Amino acid sequence: PVTIPSLGGNALSKPLSFVIQTNLSYEKLEEISNKFLAELEKYPWITDIETNLKLNQPRLQIDIDREKAEVLNVNVADIGQTIEGLLGSKQISYFKIGNKQYKVMLQLNREARLEPKILDEIFVNSNKNDMIKLSSFASFKEKVAALELNHYNRLRAVEITANLQDRTIGEAIAVVDNIAKSTMDKSEAKHEYTEQSQQFLESSSSIY
Repeated sequence: PVTIPSLGGNALSKPLSFVIQTNLSYEKLEEISNKFLAELEKYPWITDIETNLKLNQPRLQIDIDREKAEVLNVNVADIGQTIEGLLGSKQISYFKIGNKQYKVMLQLNREARLEPKILDEIFVNSNKNDMIKLSSFASFKEKVAALELNHYNRLRAVEITANLQDRTIGEAIAVVDNIAKSTMDKSEAKHEYTEQSQQFLESSSSIY
């Protein structure tokens, strides 16, 4: 049988629930949690393991070389407005048809916005009214980021939950504690129990 929630617990939560916290990057947090999960999966009675850290959202980082931009007489504020307008959305005017008024929005079409190579085709107006190619003073780097930037007690965090087959929460906590000792550097990360696991520890400590 699967361990069921104790009285007072959330019926939808899993008996084993904890977070791994760090002040390092989310990429480092993923590396730490992946090592942890690899060890946790070695216990067949710990089932339905889930994590809420998914670094699968593509992002594009644009780095502006301010010195090059200055040499080319391009204002940093104009760079920001150009990128915002084309890749984001910016209202630039209104127009009327009959009694109705409509907004005029500046934005590239969706297909273009999804292609990083479009950045090579963007130009920024300089202080001398020359059209300067964005790639002349900017570099682009594709990165992967978290869909949700989870925090716990102000630290970057990933929550890991699991069901238990024919074992107790206490046994699962003992396993997690041992894995933490063998896979995590205390100077980089720590773990803390939540939900039913936290309630179990609190009720156990009150007994003694």
